Formats: sequence, structure tokens, C-alpha cells
Amino acid sequence: MSYTTLISTGQLVNHIANPDWMIIDCRFSLDSADRGRRDYLQTHIAGAIYAHLNEDLSGHIIQGITGRHPLPKAEAFVQIQTFV
Repeated sequence: MSYTTLISTGQLVNHIANPDWMIIDCRFSLDSADRGRRDYLQTHIAGAIYAHLNEDLSGHIIQGITGRHPLPKAEAFVQIQTFV
């Protein structure tokens, strides 16, 4: 079975209680960095956790080299226990 980063709602409902699956809500708005978190707090899929693009999903920015949202180092990313 091949996996993709996006799945259908039908696939999700079949795995929603699976402890091996994690639902991560990472909505983000470039014109309002706090909007994604606010929207998540208003409504989200039960059991989903929130990951903020700037705070949780981006690594250290090196001006002129990495761009706006570089991937975090794997070691730092796996240390994140809870997204709020």
C-alpha cells in the first residue's frame, strides 16, 4: 500500500480511533499567522492536535539560504510532544 500526505474523509473515518494514526491540523494563513490556531480552537476533528507552521513545522531561518519556512531538523521535530 502506498501512502500519500492527503487522504479522503472515508479513509480517515476508518482510522480515527487507530492509536497508530495521528491527526495533525496545520491550517495556516500567511496574512494572519494566528488565524490557524484560532480556527483550530473553534472547531477541529476530534482528537486532532494543532501544529503551527512558524512555531512547530519550520526550522531555523538562515537569511538568503533557507527561505521562509525551512523544514526543522528531524531531531528537533521528533522532540515535539504536544502541539497546542
